[in-house]
Amino acid sequence: MSEVTRESRATVLDRGGVVGGGRSGAVWPEWVIANGLGGFAMGTALGVNTRRYHGLLIAAMRPPVGRAMILSQVADVLRIERPGEDPIELRMSGFHFVGEGQRLMAHPGLERFEHDGAARWVYAFETPFGVVRVVKSLEVADGHNGCALRYDVAGGAGLGWVLELTPLVGLRDVHELETGAGLGERLVSRELATPEGRPGVLVAGRDGHLGVHLSTDAGRFEVRAREWGPVEYVWEKRRGLDGEERLWSPGTFVCGSERGDGSVTLSASVEGVEQGAIAAHPRRERVAELVERVVEGCPGAKGDDRDRLARLAAATDLFVVKRIGGNKEGVSVIAGYPWFTDWGRDTMIALDGLLLATGRHEEAGRTLATFAGARRRGLIPNNFDDRGGGASYNTVDASLWFVHACGRYVEASGDRGLFESELLPACEEIVRCYSEGTDYNIGADADGLIVAGDESTQLTWMDARRDGVTFTPRFGKAVEINALWHHALVTLAGLVGDPERAGELRDMAARVRASFAGVFGDGRSGLIDLVEPEGGDRGGWRASDEVRVNQVFAAGLAHGPLDDAGRAGVIGVVERELLTDAGLRTLAPGSEGYRGRFEGDLFERDGAYHNGTVWPWLMGAYAEGVLRAGGFDEASRERARGALRPVIDRLGVDSVNSIPEVYDGDEPRRWDGCVAQAWSVAECLRGLVLSYA
Repeated sequence: MSEVTRESRATVLDRGGVVGGGRSGAVWPEWVIANGLGGFAMGTALGVNTRRYHGLLIAAMRPPVGRAMILSQVADVLRIERPGEDPIELRMSGFHFVGEGQRLMAHPGLERFEHDGAARWVYAFETPFGVVRVVKSLEVADGHNGCALRYDVAGGAGLGWVLELTPLVGLRDVHELETGAGLGERLVSRELATPEGRPGVLVAGRDGHLGVHLSTDAGRFEVRAREWGPVEYVWEKRRGLDGEERLWSPGTFVCGSERGDGSVTLSASVEGVEQGAIAAHPRRERVAELVERVVEGCPGAKGDDRDRLARLAAATDLFVVKRIGGNKEGVSVIAGYPWFTDWGRDTMIALDGLLLATGRHEEAGRTLATFAGARRRGLIPNNFDDRGGGASYNTVDASLWFVHACGRYVEASGDRGLFESELLPACEEIVRCYSEGTDYNIGADADGLIVAGDESTQLTWMDARRDGVTFTPRFGKAVEINALWHHALVTLAGLVGDPERAGELRDMAARVRASFAGVFGDGRSGLIDLVEPEGGDRGGWRASDEVRVNQVFAAGLAHGPLDDAGRAGVIGVVERELLTDAGLRTLAPGSEGYRGRFEGDLFERDGAYHNGTVWPWLMGAYAEGVLRAGGFDEASRERARGALRPVIDRLGVDSVNSIPEVYDGDEPRRWDGCVAQAWSVAECLRGLVLSYA
């Protein structure tokens, strides 16, 4: 029978401090470290897990999907000893246990938290023997499902110390919780002798589906299989979800030194990766190259803007991952941590900032080829299932963003070979299928504009749907879809080698441009967001009177359907009604259906998702619209930078090493959604780089 254990309450304090601060209303700032496969580690600056997704090792079993919680936490205790005196027990990890009532708001020994590609907690413990310092560092393997947790102990000359490390294992789907008893019946462990003779243990499910190798570089392993908890995840309960879980430990690693300073490393790996491979990874070198490339590519940037470019460039590396299908290895983009996979729309929008602005052209080409190879009837995937169940295609804009990304790829890289062999056929198929009609009622109307969807679909980026409710269906003719359609036609006309085909595409674009003005307006007073069919008859159309953010793309796209005066008019409306210091609102305040708070259970949150909630990623289109409307003069450049700076400056405050997904529409503007969002980072970087181009 397994023993149910509760950790000592020594570190569970009701104190008012917050490590790292933050404007978000979140419990503590959160960090993410990715492994390039879709796996990651994630947690809080304080070191207390507050989400089901917080853990030291989340593996991607079918990169970049099939993600599993492997190692949730390590309960760590340092005992300081002096001969003839009672030992002192110092605890580092903190836990929220169910029914406890109090919340750990500050750790009595935590001096600071650092993040430089590794997560690092620096503890300074006042003891009768002097100050004892412990630096706990988490490294995540690059290209492997593994991590290493290192402890460096210093201080108290002549003291002996013992470090007890109790790994807490999940071995579950990353989205699920282990809520029932009997973990010891589902999991099994056995001691291992590593090649170097280090103590180790293998923990696995009895079905053999998941397993983890655990080892230390010193000491011994004491077998003591037991359940742990139940622990409580406060973020999950805030979202209206189950937030309680039991964890399991196979035992405790006991390491120490009789006298003086020392270090211990605990390694965890799904593949049995050696400790050296986990610690010696190229991530820092790669990120340093990205930072140098971006900063040096903007020689006009000075002072704080150089720092902003550097921090954004470093943040881009989180999202670029391998996609392995069959015997083929491609590249893709994780839309956001912790719960998104690689989404077609997000990938195509983020590709410019993540891969082109940072000079990762070869990976950009492979990403485009990955999605081109997965297309169906002119549609690239909306998203891939996290459990490996295939792709969904319910999107009208992802394919149009794909054409845009192909154009930017050729412009940035000059690579005509890949474009003509793999990307051009996909672009031509998209244009043909959109012209003739394809799935989800997507197709060109008699006026050349794209119509898509019905009352039950969610095909644009405003795609929230739950419990049978589509919150922003936007079926019919949507403004950004047709701006993208015009842009795609002109872009492709400039890429095809056949002059006759280029002329056909330009003629199509001219017709779309004329129809766009008649349906959505010329932009001088803003644009209509949507016209939808009345009574199911496409001969009659009802125009929306909502002031929505989607018009910004008509102003920002290089080949948008507006002239400079129209661009300026749209930017003026967006600036007056939607611009905030965290991004753009999705719906103007005062509108029917406006929701100024992104909060409550998942149904409430989805209702607010695109109805007033602020999105940082929209700042890329806004900044480009400002620049194009102003002819890239110095005034427009500084105007774009001035809007981008407060959004970028949230990196490191609301999220330790990224920019979150969304913010409240109303003040105080708390962040929510994914703690690290690909297009939030990418579009802010693209906008700032463009302002210095």
